[in-house]
Parts: sequence; structure tokens; C-alpha cells
Amino acid sequence: MNSKILVSSDKLASLIELEYSKCIDCKLCTKGCPMLDEFSDNPKKLLSQLNKDKSFDIELPYACMLCGYCAEVCPKGVSFRDLFYEFRKQSVKQYNGKLPGSLNTKGVDIHQKLSFSKIFSDSILGKNTETIFFPGCSLLSNNPEMVMSAYNYLREVFPNCGYSNKCCGKPTEFLGKHEKFVSLMESLKSDFNKHGVKTIITGCQNCYTCFKRNAPEFKTISLYEVLGDSGVPDYAKNRFAETKLNAIIHDPCPTRTEDKIHEAVREILNQLGISYDEMSYNKHRTLCCGMGGMVFLTSKKIFEKHRDRRRQEAGSKTIITYCMECAETLQSEKLDSIHLLKLIFTDVDDIKTEKSSLAKSWFNRYRARKLAGEVINETK
Repeated sequence: MNSKILVSSDKLASLIELEYSKCIDCKLCTKGCPMLDEFSDNPKKLLSQLNKDKSFDIELPYACMLCGYCAEVCPKGVSFRDLFYEFRKQSVKQYNGKLPGSLNTKGVDIHQKLSFSKIFSDSILGKNTETIFFPGCSLLSNNPEMVMSAYNYLREVFPNCGYSNKCCGKPTEFLGKHEKFVSLMESLKSDFNKHGVKTIITGCQNCYTCFKRNAPEFKTISLYEVLGDSGVPDYAKNRFAETKLNAIIHDPCPTRTEDKIHEAVREILNQLGISYDEMSYNKHRTLCCGMGGMVFLTSKKIFEKHRDRRRQEAGSKTIITYCMECAETLQSEKLDSIHLLKLIFTDVDDIKTEKSSLAKSWFNRYRARKLAGEVINETK
């Protein structure tokens, strides 16, 4: 198989040249990025070679987490994320809408098809529902009961709050399958408009950024902003005040620039009575857990480097995060990783993260749909 992808458009060639011209060879991007460190010891030379060859190996863009760390630390704003995302779209185009089997992305296509099927997803509950809760796939796959507890909390804050357990389509988007993603997003928008939706409350950081970027006509806010502003349920206030939880925060990379979410999460921990430490790489400069950009499928070696580096930074402390993919990825036999919602909506003795098998994940998605049906019956 020829793994070389041609830079076949003037737009993409110009983007490579632009990023090359901006780069001052300071190498700040490589300090927190195992991917760039793996593919080149000099990002300026890498950009120079790409500019010269007008082609790239398909493995290159699919080893990038698309996490945005590079652009955040670069004094000139060089964004390998933006460049490599365009490389991904070019790769899909050259392979006529598909990707080679060596990238192991077939499972993503199946996931997306099932996530929008009637077996695992429902339309939005209610009529003329201006506000909906959109929890996202990873939360639904791991703990549907916790999701419904969070939804019931939101119904107290927003009495007519609706609910949708579909996928935002970001896995398709980040594979570079732009046309397919646009189709999925338009189906979601149509569903939202049919029910009069104006505000989307997301439980997932990937969903949050996906809707903000691709559906600006709706107001997107994070569940954690609501919890920070309205307060955690009374039973959860200071529930960990007497617990010696040696905690450290991991900020998920999709919302690295969202200061209001960072502040809300820390306010929630304060309300729960949890003392915590900050990681050296946090908030705007947080590091990816390894799950970004589907790299856990397309480049396992790079995935493991990101994951192991983040685990090492946590030391022996219990990681608290607000992304279920991060929580599952960073959990190990020697390291506890807990999702923030578990600290609020589950029993104190049941907060440890358990990674679901593939079969159990889909069973949980099915159960989530059934639980939503029970809520519908309760509100009739």
C-alpha cells in the first residue's frame, strides 16, 4: 500500500507554507507532545520537508491527538492540529471516502452508525424544549444511572429540560470524514430545531467543543458550569470533607481554553469539600490523556506515550477529571482516576472508575435508552 498522500490543493499547500513561515524553531511544542518528539526532533525541519515534498505519510496526521497544545504554547501560534486535521481530510479524499485498514478505524464507523440508530438513541424528550441535556457517548457507555441522576438534577434547575442520548459525531469529524460528519450534524440540528431547542447542556468536553464549533446557532454550556453556579445537591455538599482524598486535577484537552469551565470544576470540588493539587501542565496547557484524535486506534505507540506521561505527572495522587474517556484511560492498577460526576451522583463507596468492556459499553447504551423511556413515562 502506498502510504504517501499528495498535497493536491493550493489551499493545503499554502497552509503548510504559512505554518512553516511562522515557526521560529523554539521547540516549545515538542516539550509536551510525545507525537512531535517521535516524528521529528525539529518541528521547523518537519514543516520544511512537508513544504518541499508536497506530500506526507498517512501515519503522520493520524498520530496527532488534535489536542491543540502546540498552538497554545507556541509564541507564533503554529498549529499542527489545524494542519494535520486538513491532512486527515486530504487522506480521506485520496482514499475516496474511506481509510486504509492499517489505521484500524472500522470500529469508529460502526460506533457512529450504532450511536445514531434507534436501538441506542432517542429523539429529544418533550415538546418546545428550549434546553436539553446532551451527556455524550462516553458517559452513557460507562454509567447510565449516573447520567440519569445528573439529568434529574438538571430538571430541578430547568423544569422543562429535555434530553438526547445521541452522539455529537466528533469521531467522524476527527477522522477527517468531513462530508459524513456534516450530514450527522445536520440531522442533530434538525432534531433540535423540531423541538424548539435553544440551549444545549453537555456532559462531555468533546461534545461541548463540537457543538460550539459546528452549531453556533445554539447556545452551548457545560453541565459543570451549571453545577458550579447552581450548586451541587444538598446531600453532596462537603461529603468528602472528612475523607483524606489525595487528589489532583486533570483538565481534559478539548476545553483547554474554557476558563469558565476550569473555574466551575474547582468550585464544585470546593463544594464537595475536596482539597486538590494542580498538575504542572493544567488548564490552557493541559496534556492529552492519549485518547484524542482516535490515536488509540490509529497509532497505539503514541497513545501509550501520552497516557504514560500524564500518569507519571499525577504521581501517586488520585486523579479527578471531568471527561470519562480521560478517567478510563488514566486509571491503572497503581493509580485511581475518578470522574467528577461520580463524586456527586454516586455513593461515596462507589466512586472508583471501572472501564467497561465493548459489550458492556453497548449494553449500557441500551440501558440508557430504556432509562430515558422510564423518565418519559414518569412525565406523562
